[in-house]
Amino acid sequence: MKKVILIIFIITAMLLWGFYIEPDMLTVKEYKISSPDFSGQNLRIVFASDFHLKKNQEKQARKITDKINSENPDIIILGGDFVKGDCPEKSMLPEHVAKELSNLKAPNGVYAVTGNHDSWYDEKRIISALEEKNISVLNNKNKKLELNGKTFYLAGIEDLTTGKPNLDKAFQNTSDPVIFVSHSPDVFPKNPYKPFLTLSGHTHGGQIRLPFFGALVVPSKYGNKYAQGKFEKGSQNLIVTKGLGTSILPFRFNCPPEIVVVEISGNTVNEEKLTYQYRFSLLDRISPKRNKVIKSFKITRDIAKNNSEAENIFWQKIKTSFDVSDLNDEEIYKNTGLIRYNQIIMFDLDGDSQDEIIGINKSQIGWGHMNYGLLILKKKGNDYEIIADIRVREEHDEIKISEHKTNGFHDIKLSNAENDVPEKTLAFY
Repeated sequence: MKKVILIIFIITAMLLWGFYIEPDMLTVKEYKISSPDFSGQNLRIVFASDFHLKKNQEKQARKITDKINSENPDIIILGGDFVKGDCPEKSMLPEHVAKELSNLKAPNGVYAVTGNHDSWYDEKRIISALEEKNISVLNNKNKKLELNGKTFYLAGIEDLTTGKPNLDKAFQNTSDPVIFVSHSPDVFPKNPYKPFLTLSGHTHGGQIRLPFFGALVVPSKYGNKYAQGKFEKGSQNLIVTKGLGTSILPFRFNCPPEIVVVEISGNTVNEEKLTYQYRFSLLDRISPKRNKVIKSFKITRDIAKNNSEAENIFWQKIKTSFDVSDLNDEEIYKNTGLIRYNQIIMFDLDGDSQDEIIGINKSQIGWGHMNYGLLILKKKGNDYEIIADIRVREEHDEIKISEHKTNGFHDIKLSNAENDVPEKTLAFY
């Protein structure tokens, strides 16, 4: 009988905690990120998402906005789901939501994207209400911002499941560094633009998290992998907030609501003492984009010319984009060292009447596998800008890299030398 009473007591306590106490326990989670693109500068971001505001929750909304303002942000970013789209009759009206959020103050502005609940409710109405209160909505858009003379970009997309997300539009005419906002974190693993920071919500951290097990349900195709917290992939960072409100069940357990504070600082790099980890972080951000330079930095220590031969020989540290799942960065570096680009092609890729330098490499790494490298450089003063740095691991004995022009794009394609059938497209311009 005592055991039964104890079990009833524990269940009752958990229900009271989950329904009435924890959902009101607003917490602050802080993260620190360093980036060479913010050298000598600091940027303080407050990120909040998944409000799910209901009727008569003005007091709760003011508690949130007061807490955000108290963190003294340089910029405020909102990750969507402002209303209760699954139950519109119980939701706070968009105009009332916008009125409460208009209390947010940051010297560099307040920005937002929308989420699936906003689409279910009335996305156009919500966007109109927010922008009327000077909250810029960056659905498939970007904004150029400046901090102490340093330029950076803020980009966002529509919701992945209920909207029409367009990464090309979101990143159009941007350059590093880019802070990217997506309601759902599912865009992170395969985003070809590789922004150094992605901010997401949507998961609520699972909303109910059991000790030793984690979240019971996470609305993500990756399950628990990106439920909440900070994740790194090369030079990229993803931060997923647990959010502020609840959906489906007004219950939180071991997953209190939170706002996120991100402190971005620059790290000063001595060119004479560059570590291989830093080189990797630079190269990992390089990916083909149309009509623009992806990353510019001095590479005179990575590139050497052999003037005794008719052609130039380029050297570049290896990048980990081919299949090396069994090796970490340090092992790759120790095992492969430097790659020699032993074939040079020069022609105009982007139609500006100036030839780009294309370095092509073929070298064996591992039993029966060949590593092919493509390095595209553009002259800038006395240095070069890296336009693309790509590695492909294949099992062919011979390859051919050629230029194709399709629908106005110049494509660099990797083909089997025997039948000239394109197998991989390496770069697009």
